Amino acid sequence: MTNAANDQFGRQILVNLGNRWAVLGTALTLPGTVKFSPADGKPLDRVADEADAAEQRIYQTLRVSDAEVVRGGSSDEADLVLIAPDGSRTLVEIKVREYQPKAKDLEPIFKRLVSLNDTNLHKLEVWVFNVERLRLHIYSYNGRHIDDKEFAPLNIWEYDENGSSFERKSVAAEVEEWLKRLEDLYLRISEWVKPRPDISVIRTRTVEMSEELMQKFAVADRELSVLDLGSGLVNS
Repeated sequence: MTNAANDQFGRQILVNLGNRWAVLGTALTLPGTVKFSPADGKPLDRVADEADAAEQRIYQTLRVSDAEVVRGGSSDEADLVLIAPDGSRTLVEIKVREYQPKAKDLEPIFKRLVSLNDTNLHKLEVWVFNVERLRLHIYSYNGRHIDDKEFAPLNIWEYDENGSSFERKSVAAEVEEWLKRLEDLYLRISEWVKPRPDISVIRTRTVEMSEELMQKFAVADRELSVLDLGSGLVNS
């Protein structure tokens, strides 16, 4: 069955995960247009623990590009139903975890996928959200084996008390600005010590930059070089 709702590679998903809104997609959706923006979400009451609120808010807010999301009462076998433009339906069962599921967690999911897809006219997918790592795995059964598609953030944002959004790109820009300022500082230090041949400048060590804000907005960790000064060191 091929339709917009079941095109896992091309679909994008908008969802609230507590205090953050995220647009999730596969690497194959880019380069291209992110199909949801802060204009498609809305400020919600902030929660103290995102993990506690994530499941309910996922159910309430989830949207899928090129498919209608039907909630509640549409099927006894799933949490949501996706209806594609051609009318075909995909049943969706949602599970929320604070960690990457292990093999023992996935075994009952796989058994359910095989059993229901063998007896049901509609396709079933199990969506496992990892709220800590901001990842979504969509599991489906194609009649021969289980497919696992990983969806990662294409954009993330939060709203403040005034309804303004703070997006992932702002965090990424701050990281780049910090890296530039650090490099400028290192260059200045190197210039300062040039008149001192007894002082060596070494930049062989590195440290990983993984700030809380970077993790929160799924900005990739960066490797920073460390500048060492000392006498008797071999100059780089």
